[in-house]
Amino acid sequence: MNTQQFKQLLDILAEGWNEGNAKKASDCFTDDALYVEPPDKQFFKGRDQLFRYFGGNSEKPKQMKMLWHNLSFDEESQIGMGEYTFEMNDKNHGVVVVEIEDGKIKTWREYQWTGDLNYETFLDYKDKKFCSPSKTWNKGEFLLTLVLAQEPEKYDEDEIDSDGD
Repeated sequence: MNTQQFKQLLDILAEGWNEGNAKKASDCFTDDALYVEPPDKQFFKGRDQLFRYFGGNSEKPKQMKMLWHNLSFDEESQIGMGEYTFEMNDKNHGVVVVEIEDGKIKTWREYQWTGDLNYETFLDYKDKKFCSPSKTWNKGEFLLTLVLAQEPEKYDEDEIDSDGD
């Protein structure tokens, strides 16, 4: 698959969701596709499960709205990414990593944020406060970051326990 074909595939998927056409959307996936939101928020396996998840043969399909903002594709690895806004029950802004096999989506991994912000406000950097990269530590399997976005002036770096306790 080339970059243009990848973009066409994801446009067809979005059209299927936007039209409430579960068959059109699920036909973009392989028979044994994986559709996940790590680590364990969503997990669907196979086109049949996806067809039902996308609304199946319902006379009243789920109202979905998918808008792609940016798409990128590496032809050699057959892995692409897309930045999107998706609305069904909630509004989600996110990024998906897509692995392609034989012209269809084999693996879909999405990472998203849910909230009422529109895309422009979601990305707006004006008046945002950023945390210091020096305020990170390891604990268990996770890299935890102390986010001081609300009132960073209240915290002194010496008061923060470097063990993460």
